[in-house]
Amino acid sequence: MKSKSYLLMLGIFLALILISTIGSAHPAKDNSTKDHSSLASTPASTASLVGVWQEMCNMGFEIKDNQLIEYDDVEAKKVTFAGNIVNSPDLTQPNGLIVIQITYPHATKNKYTVVRWKNFTGDQAGQTYAQVKNDNGKGYKPVFYDSKESAAALAEASDELSHFCCNVSKRH
Repeated sequence: MKSKSYLLMLGIFLALILISTIGSAHPAKDNSTKDHSSLASTPASTASLVGVWQEMCNMGFEIKDNQLIEYDDVEAKKVTFAGNIVNSPDLTQPNGLIVIQITYPHATKNKYTVVRWKNFTGDQAGQTYAQVKNDNGKGYKPVFYDSKESAAALAEASDELSHFCCNVSKRH
């Protein structure tokens, strides 16, 4: 009987060693209160570009109520241009083009411009608007067109949308 209990104790001891070895081979799960929600992307099929989007340097845009607002500074709400979306873009697609009839600034009111996005993942995207270099060669300025049709056609045919000025992340 003594050898059976010895074997049983030895078996339990070896099982505990095996369990502790397996447990140390896999790191413990991090149960800290760190916010890891930004690491996961929402599938683009269930997400939309509607909302506020911001680049690291604070530029960005907002889409709401069939309007697009392009910001030089999202936090300060410093508007570069704004207008009504006049085409019917599918804002859930990975790539697309938005044609906007300008409502601000007033000097370009009722003209049109184009915003393009690419690589939309649900919480990140590349974004640009039709733009050319400033007269001083530093930075870019928006390009405005006389008609909706010319905005889409000219922007598509030119390099005015080739400079993707920012990678934006959705603000929550």
